[in-house]
Amino acid sequence: MSGYSPTSGLSTNLPQTQAVYYDRNFVDNLKMTLPYYRVCERRELPPQSGNTHRLYMYAPGLGYGQTPGSVPTDLTIGNGEQFPAAQVAFTTSQQAEGTVGTGLIPVVLTDYAVIGQYCDYVNVSDYSLETAIDPALENLEKEMAYRLAGTISSLVRSQADGSKTVDPSVDVSKTTGTVLTIQDPISATQELRQRSVMPFTDNKFVGCISPLAVGDILTATTNNSLVDIYKHTLVGLDRLLELPGADGKDDEVQALEFSGFRFFETPFVTETTDYQSGIATAYRTYLFGHEAVIGISLGVKENSQIGDGEWSNMRLWIMKPEGPSVADPTRVIGGWTSYNVKLVFTLPPDLIMRLRFIDATSNLS
Repeated sequence: MSGYSPTSGLSTNLPQTQAVYYDRNFVDNLKMTLPYYRVCERRELPPQSGNTHRLYMYAPGLGYGQTPGSVPTDLTIGNGEQFPAAQVAFTTSQQAEGTVGTGLIPVVLTDYAVIGQYCDYVNVSDYSLETAIDPALENLEKEMAYRLAGTISSLVRSQADGSKTVDPSVDVSKTTGTVLTIQDPISATQELRQRSVMPFTDNKFVGCISPLAVGDILTATTNNSLVDIYKHTLVGLDRLLELPGADGKDDEVQALEFSGFRFFETPFVTETTDYQSGIATAYRTYLFGHEAVIGISLGVKENSQIGDGEWSNMRLWIMKPEGPSVADPTRVIGGWTSYNVKLVFTLPPDLIMRLRFIDATSNLS
């Protein structure tokens, strides 16, 4: 005996079953953490004070290797400014009794940064806002905030990358095929301390590191690797359970903390393909000390609040005009979201840079 025939009312002849449900809860897109503004020393150019922020710094010990009354040898770099070429040499000679002697000539280093303006907007028709199934303007504000955070991070990262031209010792990169180990940031930290660079905050240097580099450090199996060090104490074992701790929204966005440094995890690092004529890609790790990169903004409050630099903490404009305007007489524009910031990032006026970067390939992909 044959089974029952299919029902007569199938989806093919019931058109109402072909309706489409549009989910108002959009799927989250992928956004990188962008913590570079957090590693900057922040300063302000007051309103009505011109467009150029001039930085000054005394040469340590009132001179760079000069003898009393002499003028030190200079080196022209950066914006054409003159920088003393030698390190300070302290006096070890006694002064002749009753002799006033010759006074030292103070050396002041200087450089300048010109404020730039960065702005963008997206506007939406009133028809679109009234028919969209999502709060379109609010969602677009989040994307604009991410765009602004990327601009700021790009500017900071560019200054860090360029610091090598002033001080070649900034670059402590690894050879081809060698991955980052915990010893590398330890060595970079101690190099900065040897040069009297002050920590960024809480007696720690602060950096930005690729998730792949964090993975290389955590999966290392050699003696004195991070895991090897941590496993010998209960506190260390607890730390292993917490690493890496970056979820993109934490206030700290902390990925790795050890022996005098703290890293923020971000995939937004400089990448070098065919590293050192090899076939692998190198990922750059940055470590910043106090005043390594100086961020200068115009005025106490920006038109768009940039906070600590993480895109989710940025506040942009959202405008929804109530009626027509000269530019839009029929009010066909329902609203817009935008940002407008005036800032610049610069290096300190010194031959000694207060940061390190390490290029290294990865065992991960």
